Amino acid sequence: MRLDTNALLFITKEEIRVLTAIEMGMRNHEFVPVHLIERISRLKRANTYKIIQLVLKNKLVNRESKKYEGYRLTYLGYDYLALYAFMKRGQITKIIGKIGVGKESDIYKCLDAHGEEIVLKFARLGRVSFRAIKDKRDYIQERKNYNWLYLSRLASIKEFTFMELLYKNGFPTPKPIDSNRHGILMSLINGYTLCNVRELENAQEIYQQLMNVLIRFAENGLIHSDFNEFNLMISKIDLKVYVIDFPQMVSTLHLNAQELFDRDLEGLVLWFTKKYGVDPGVLPNLADIEVKKRLDTEVKASGFLNKALDKDLKQLELLDNYNKIVRERGYDKLDGDYNSENDEEMLEGGEDDLEEGNEKEGEYEETKEEEKLESDNENEDDSENENDNDDDDEEEEREETEEERKEKKKRPKEPKVKKTEKKPEETEEYIDKVLKKKFKPRKTVTKNTNKGRKKIAASDYNF
Repeated sequence: MRLDTNALLFITKEEIRVLTAIEMGMRNHEFVPVHLIERISRLKRANTYKIIQLVLKNKLVNRESKKYEGYRLTYLGYDYLALYAFMKRGQITKIIGKIGVGKESDIYKCLDAHGEEIVLKFARLGRVSFRAIKDKRDYIQERKNYNWLYLSRLASIKEFTFMELLYKNGFPTPKPIDSNRHGILMSLINGYTLCNVRELENAQEIYQQLMNVLIRFAENGLIHSDFNEFNLMISKIDLKVYVIDFPQMVSTLHLNAQELFDRDLEGLVLWFTKKYGVDPGVLPNLADIEVKKRLDTEVKASGFLNKALDKDLKQLELLDNYNKIVRERGYDKLDGDYNSENDEEMLEGGEDDLEEGNEKEGEYEETKEEEKLESDNENEDDSENENDNDDDDEEEEREETEEERKEKKKRPKEPKVKKTEKKPEETEEYIDKVLKKKFKPRKTVTKNTNKGRKKIAASDYNF
């Protein structure tokens, strides 16, 4: 879509308030009603309606009037809110033009406050080319109702956090500047994407650089998941390699981590072997790469969104510590293979521990047997006393029951009396009550006739 910024120069604060009110109302409304926009923006009814018509004219919102009159933001209106925030912060002074279009984003070249060129990236989820969000991304999770603007915002937030973390840890990425809603500001790389480069003089060196970056990602607990020629850039000046596009990054503990890592590796090898004739050499395996640092936990990459996986993390840390201790003592693996040099020391220490443990167990068992004997004797005495008391009580109960049975047999049976309802006396009051129940008084009824309204009254009772 075309980003027309002419209306942004003349936009008022009231229009921004109305747009933000519609944005807030879209959290639980597909189309936000006018009374809710008025309440959130805190403007008068006539003023809000006038501003909505101006915003609708500039195609910043859409109108719906099937069930009720409601409005929702378009991508252009969402762009205006993000641009207004960037300009208010002093990050952008001018938008030069569009420099790239992707399946889920648009990229623009801008000028900052110092006159330097920077890049503005707007997420555009929901296009026809990329709508399988449930299968390819984890933004939705268990949500049933969602809108594309909110998902675009989640995607840009995730990408900015990845970029910021990777840049701090020395990875070759653009410098992140700022983010707002579905927009990200980053430094401009003066170069080309790898898909637009036909020839490379030092193709083998660049291939090795990219392979090292891929392995470094895995060593920090991350997998790019889209490591191909479209997301790799080479600068014009020093031929340095840069990686872009991070919203699809996952953890190495993800269920499909091995598959995603192999796909990245295969795409890189195929491109360089077919396009530039590079020798791929020995290819790395994800299982053989040792994780040195857990960046996926800091950024909450896919695979760490579930709370159950936090417990697995603690178990993994314990296993790592145990593995280090075992290696220090001479073991190479957890399976039981160890170096023969430290055999005797470990066995001697183990035998001493076993002897001490056996002695303690013997003492503990002896004390336990003595306590059991004492407790059994006490229980036997108590049980004998209880049995004697129970026998006496049972004999008394039997005698009482036999006497009661004999007395009941001697008693004569009482004759059964039929219950008869007494009829009320037929007095005048009783007759009036019966008549009122059966024949209710009519209410006065009015009828509309040509001559006028007539009151039709009835007698008290109609027999």
